[in-house]
Amino acid sequence: MRRILPFFVLLSLTGCVAVTNLDSFKRRPATNPAFHDVEFSVAGMTSHVKEYFEARIVDETGVIQTRLVSEVLGGEAEAFTIPAAAPVSSTLRIEFYADHNHDGTFSLAPTPSDHSWIVAINGFAPDPLDDVIRIPFAHNTSFQTIDTEKTFGTDAIIHVVNAGALSGKRIQLRVADASSRHTVGLYRVPVIAKTAFDAQIRSIIDPAEGTRYQLEVSIDDGAGNSIQGFRDFGTSTGASPGLQMTFDPGATPAAADVLPAQEPAL
Repeated sequence: MRRILPFFVLLSLTGCVAVTNLDSFKRRPATNPAFHDVEFSVAGMTSHVKEYFEARIVDETGVIQTRLVSEVLGGEAEAFTIPAAAPVSSTLRIEFYADHNHDGTFSLAPTPSDHSWIVAINGFAPDPLDDVIRIPFAHNTSFQTIDTEKTFGTDAIIHVVNAGALSGKRIQLRVADASSRHTVGLYRVPVIAKTAFDAQIRSIIDPAEGTRYQLEVSIDDGAGNSIQGFRDFGTSTGASPGLQMTFDPGATPAAADVLPAQEPAL
């Protein structure tokens, strides 16, 4: 999902010109032409760094298409790479909130009320260089109440195990339909502090049995360096939870093409 930058040739004092790795300047195709990849970023979130953060991509009928969860936001400025998140030609919005009263869900009581916002995705054009919709948001106090959610299906639970060697690193787990690669859920832990934990994303899995999903895991130092990628596959159960998978960094297959948690800084 890297933005392709204009290429400027720099001449040295001796007039020599060096051009290398031209492949890095090629336009990256969309994850799926029927969807736009999304890069959602927030800034100025100083009062929400240690709070649960959730964002939902919602269609015109109010149904959640993608749910994004961060165990805590982690920093005053954060960005989330979401491949194949926005269906083309759909009217979409992104609803998001910080759990200011720490009750684990969006609520206006008890006080202090959660801080929540709504942004129309269609107000942002895809970047002509890579078809990515980039949605930057700067914290403000023009809060908007999020509607009662209309969900699609059942929960996904990813059991993260044997994570002791990953202590202090950032982990992001993406769940996508294996056929379309549409990201239905994303779970982030900014700093791993436990050797084992469950990443639960609510109401994103097909309630019918037999839908195949892919799990993509990216691990880095929290700043986009020392990236490790993993990919595995699972199938919906038709029960609750709808998908259970295990991520073990010593056993889950590595994958070099998994996108990082956020696109590199320019």
